[in-house]
Amino acid sequence: MKQICGQYPYYSPDPDEPSLKSEAQSLSDQLKTELQARCAVAGVRICDVALTDLYYSSEIAQAMLVRQ
Repeated sequence: MKQICGQYPYYSPDPDEPSLKSEAQSLSDQLKTELQARCAVAGVRICDVALTDLYYSSEIAQAMLVRQ
């Protein structure tokens, strides 16, 4: 998850630039694909991936506070 989510900023003021906030479905699809590839060996089938809560490291929380 960290590898995939690390490719995008949390928020982008440019509507054409992908971000975690604007690309939720795309990120879920990528996570599902990556998890399926790793779990297939065990016979597990990943049906859906959904991010429902976001927790921030202290560095990200501080940057967001500064931005506000």
